[in-house]
Amino acid sequence: MLKQRIITALWLIPIVLGAIFLLPANYFAWVLVPVFLIAAKEWGSFIDPQCNATQWSFTATLGFLLIALNLTVPVDVLWFKGQLHPMYLAIITIGVFWWLVSSVLVFSFPKSAKFWKTSPMLKSMFGQLTLVPCFASLIALKSLSSNVDPYYGGALVFLVMLVVWATDTGAYFARPHAR
Repeated sequence: MLKQRIITALWLIPIVLGAIFLLPANYFAWVLVPVFLIAAKEWGSFIDPQCNATQWSFTATLGFLLIALNLTVPVDVLWFKGQLHPMYLAIITIGVFWWLVSSVLVFSFPKSAKFWKTSPMLKSMFGQLTLVPCFASLIALKSLSSNVDPYYGGALVFLVMLVVWATDTGAYFARPHAR
């Protein structure tokens, strides 16, 4: 399992770094859509591991939302006079509030699981509240590049990805099956 993860990482790292640093933000926004569709499919398996229809409908719904966001707010109008577009600001603000709520759910686990464990609707809502603001945040960060420093936005996205990769790697090695 570890060998396969290392091989996959060796193939994906140059592609991901190229997308983060070399793609213009408007292309980056569209490249993120299939990446988030993969994440949505995985989240769909959390909603109902036994039901492919649920998994694919969640993936399709999230894909529709991401495409609609890219079409409604193109990257070139994302920032105006240093202010984030109101739709992106609202999505990211909702995401911040969701992370506060989800932190309470995590700290009160397993009691909190009684509230959402058997509700596909809540698990679906949790997925949308997690994935859509993440998508919007990555695009907002990437679009912060400027003529003065064209890699600034990419560097911010890279720092976020470093945190994700480090926590994922740490979780892999902290699990008993990894040893």
